[in-house]
Amino acid sequence: MCDQCYNYSHKRKRDNNMHSVSSITPDTDMKPLEMDEPCPIHMNKVLEVFCFDHRKICCSICFATQHRNCDNVKSLDDIAMHEEESIDVDDFVDNISWAEESTSTALNEANEKLTHFDDDKKLMLQSLADIIAKTKSHLDTLHEELKGSIEKTFSNTEQSQQFGIECMTAFQKMLIHSQKIAEAVEEHGSEKQKFVTMETTKMAIEKHFERLRLAFNLSETSTHYVLDFEDNLKNVQSWSKLASLNSQQSDDPLADMNETLCSLGCFKDYTVFQHSFSLEHTIQVCPPCLLPKSQSKWKIKCQLMNNNFGIYLNCVSNDNSDWPLDVSVELSLVNQVDRKNDIVRTFNHLFTKVGESRGYKSFIDLQSLKSTEKGYTSNGWFKIKVRLW
Repeated sequence: MCDQCYNYSHKRKRDNNMHSVSSITPDTDMKPLEMDEPCPIHMNKVLEVFCFDHRKICCSICFATQHRNCDNVKSLDDIAMHEEESIDVDDFVDNISWAEESTSTALNEANEKLTHFDDDKKLMLQSLADIIAKTKSHLDTLHEELKGSIEKTFSNTEQSQQFGIECMTAFQKMLIHSQKIAEAVEEHGSEKQKFVTMETTKMAIEKHFERLRLAFNLSETSTHYVLDFEDNLKNVQSWSKLASLNSQQSDDPLADMNETLCSLGCFKDYTVFQHSFSLEHTIQVCPPCLLPKSQSKWKIKCQLMNNNFGIYLNCVSNDNSDWPLDVSVELSLVNQVDRKNDIVRTFNHLFTKVGESRGYKSFIDLQSLKSTEKGYTSNGWFKIKVRLW
C-alpha cells in the first residue's frame, strides 16, 4: 500500500493495530510474509498455538481456559519448523476452488429456479381460472380472494429468494477473495503464516457459511408451492375457500456446498487431518485427532511388512462412551508430485471398543511407495490424509 492508504485507511481500523508494517525500498529483502494474527475472541492477544485434538488455532488465553488438558497442542513456530507437520497450501487452495465451483453451481440452479418461478405462478393461476369459469357468482368471489392470496405469497417469496441469492453471491465473492489470499501467502508467506492463514480462513469460511445458511432458512429458498383444489366442486355455496396454497420443500440447495467445505475442515461433523511419516521406521503412529461429533480420538497407524505397506485407523478413546461408533473413513496416500494420483480408499465401519483398528494391510507395495518416480515419497517422507465423518 502507499503512504496515504496506510495513514488514512489501514491505521484507522481497530483490527489492524497489531499488524506489523514495513516500508519497501529497492534494497528491501523480501522475506517470506509473516505477521501476528489477532485472536478473534480475546482483545490484544495473538494466535500462538494449535490444538490438534480440537483442530483449533488459539491464543494463550484460549489455551489456558479451553485446551490445557488436551494431549496434542503445539506452538505455531514448532509446527512451522517440524517437517512432519503438514502445511499443504496447494491442497487448501484447491479445496477453496472446489468450494467456489460448488457455490457457482448452486447459484446457477437458484437463478434457474427463480426464472421458472413466474411461469409456475402463471400456470397455477390459469388452472385456477379454468375451474372458476365453470362456476357462478359466489365462485367468482372466492376466485378473486384466492388470486390475491397467491399474488401476495409469490411476491413475498420472490423478494425473499432474491435476498438468499444475493447472500450466496456475497459468499462466492468471499471464497474467491480467500483463494487469492491463500495463493499470495503460498507464494510469499512463511511456513507459520501459511498455517495461520489456512486456519483463520477456515474459521472465516465457516462463519460466513453459517450466515448464508441462516439467510437461506429465512428466505425460504427451497420452497415450492402446490395448489391443492377441493375434491368436490358441487357444493360451491358452502365453501369458505377454494384451495390451500401449500409449500413443498425441495432438496437442500446448500448440501453440496456443505460437503465441499467439509474438506477444508470447517465443520464439527467432519474431521480432516494428515501426517507425514518416515520410511525409516517399520511401525509408526501419528498424534491423536478428535472427531468432535462423538468426542472420540483417532490415530493413523502405518505398518511396513514384507513387501506390503498397510494403513489403519485406530480408535484410541471415546469420551462419550457411546458404542458402537458408526464412522465413515476416507484414507488417502498423498502423491507429492500430482494430487490427481492420490491413492484413495473409503470404508464404513462400526467400531465397538477402544483400541480397535480398521484399514488395509496392503494399501500399496513397498517398492512403489519408495520409488521417487511414483511421487509418493519425498526426501524419505510420505503423507497420509484421513477424512472422518
